[in-house]
Amino acid sequence: WHSGVAGFSLLAATVLIANISALIWVAKNLDDTPFATIATNSCKSIENSLFRIHLGINVLSAGLLAGSNYCMQCLTSPTREEVDAAHAKHSYLNIGILSWRNVIWFRKRRAILLTSLLASSVPLHSLHLISPTNTPQIQFFYRLGALQDLVADNQIFNRSRWANISVTECKNYQDYESDRGSLLVVTDSNSTQPAVGRARRLETAKSDFNSSVLEYHSGGYDFQYYEREGWPFPASYCLSLKVPGRCRLQIHLWLLVAVVVLNFFKLACFLGTFSEQRGTPFMTVGDAIASFMRYPCALSNGMCLLSEGGVMKTLEERKHDEDSETVRHSRRFQRKHWRYYHSVSFTRWVVYATSCGLVILASAYYYNEIISRYRSFRMQYNFQALRELGLGKFNVDSSGTIVPPWCYLYTSPRQFKCQLEQSNTFHMIMGSIPQVITSTIYIAVNYLFTVMIHLRDWTRLALRKHPLRVSDPEPNSAQVSTYWLSLPYQYSIPLLISSIAIGWLVSQSLFYYRFTWYDDNGLFVNLWDASTDNPAVLPGREYGLGYSALGVICSIISGVMVLGVSLAVGLTKCTPGLPLGPTNSFVIAAACHPPENDRHAARNLVRWGAVSTGHDAEQDATGHCTITSRRVEVPIEGRWYA
Repeated sequence: WHSGVAGFSLLAATVLIANISALIWVAKNLDDTPFATIATNSCKSIENSLFRIHLGINVLSAGLLAGSNYCMQCLTSPTREEVDAAHAKHSYLNIGILSWRNVIWFRKRRAILLTSLLASSVPLHSLHLISPTNTPQIQFFYRLGALQDLVADNQIFNRSRWANISVTECKNYQDYESDRGSLLVVTDSNSTQPAVGRARRLETAKSDFNSSVLEYHSGGYDFQYYEREGWPFPASYCLSLKVPGRCRLQIHLWLLVAVVVLNFFKLACFLGTFSEQRGTPFMTVGDAIASFMRYPCALSNGMCLLSEGGVMKTLEERKHDEDSETVRHSRRFQRKHWRYYHSVSFTRWVVYATSCGLVILASAYYYNEIISRYRSFRMQYNFQALRELGLGKFNVDSSGTIVPPWCYLYTSPRQFKCQLEQSNTFHMIMGSIPQVITSTIYIAVNYLFTVMIHLRDWTRLALRKHPLRVSDPEPNSAQVSTYWLSLPYQYSIPLLISSIAIGWLVSQSLFYYRFTWYDDNGLFVNLWDASTDNPAVLPGREYGLGYSALGVICSIISGVMVLGVSLAVGLTKCTPGLPLGPTNSFVIAAACHPPENDRHAARNLVRWGAVSTGHDAEQDATGHCTITSRRVEVPIEGRWYA
């Protein structure tokens, strides 16, 4: 376990150095307080860069989250002395899993360290993801109409600044363009409409009617307003003003400060694990089996068939009757067919399934909200259309404010309003909540699989001889160490990959955005606030939450798959024989009373079964079952064993 903690500490230190370096650079290059611009380029290039950054952050954050889970399990793993002390007090400790019970019993001083690990793990991922952001440019442009003969000889504009586009592209011109400026609709028809308004050149024409088309007259620099649907002349082609890419990849200073602080605390907790974990802890169930086979626990003698429920009942009786410690608790052997889900309590299963179900239902609800918005904008929402909108890409029709029901407050008669809706911080927090949920679910799923795999390995000892899987194998022994603590690599690696994938999909499904307005000349545009009696000039920036319906669909599918796989694994059958309770120290101790001449059995291949007691010929004799390297028999159905 030392090498595992050292590896995760090295990862945390590397990430911390990178974050501190980024923080120093950001502090020196603030150009849009509290944001610093990393790069300015076309929106597509910036989106691709942010895509790669988010993917890298998810990989590193998932590694740090796995490291936190690893260290928390290390900190709660008891030593043999602590287990013996618990047994002497008629109690038990948990082996091989993250257990707050162990902390409450013997590790109270580590509660702060564990809490710090947990507190730094959940928000770090989300803060890391929302600190870098894409700030797209939005062009404040005009639609102009002109005759063919006026644009043919470059009389009134610089032709090199304009791109020829088709009528179809012209019709699809969006209100929020990021890479194209004003639009010039060219027609062969002669205009006879009266002229209103006046402008000197097309590049400097100003109009408050941004959704209209203006007709240029040959008799002078006059323009006529028409609604786009009412443009009376057939368009030959259109000219679109070329604008340079001004989308910016920015990073938030104070969010990065929070990331550095949490990263520092996490590294300190990783290093603190070395000093706090003394002695030889039982990191795995194999560690406990090896110890109890070498030095059996006298208090558990004669209880070889007691399951976790029976052990808890017996220990409770001993608290009130000290003489019952010497009583042998014989049981008739009954072959019970366990499934993996039996290793987890019914309450935990209900909490886990309900939580996952609520998250999936909430995701489906917000997906429906997104589709409703698309319908209101008369947008296509088939798969092809959603694929074109992409993942994590800003689009005016896929942005706005997603306000949870609890945000609404009664402000006036017949009116409920979210008081936080206009807050920049509110949008950042809302965008980070899904990541917090994802991190929490990862810890829960990791715990679930760890306990189920313990039961699998525990019951397999009744099938055939197996080597003990321990955290530190003895030299020249049959012991092996191929597990990531208690979870096999064949489970831990897919679980980590799924965590990275879901974390990335969630970050592309709901994300914080901010954009700026520019005019055709690249000048920053201020917007008028017409909601007050005295309109004030607002900065040409807007912010909110962007969302991707495709990302939500993929996130829901991934979440359903994780839930489905965990339930399917839970239904897997176990080998019958051993009593239930592979993480209970007393159950493990009761199953480890090998013959006197087999005290070093843990170095060899071992199996659980009935061993000879010297009274096997007697029909009513009580047998004994144990884990041993000697030859064992399958327990006889209905016979008494102790």
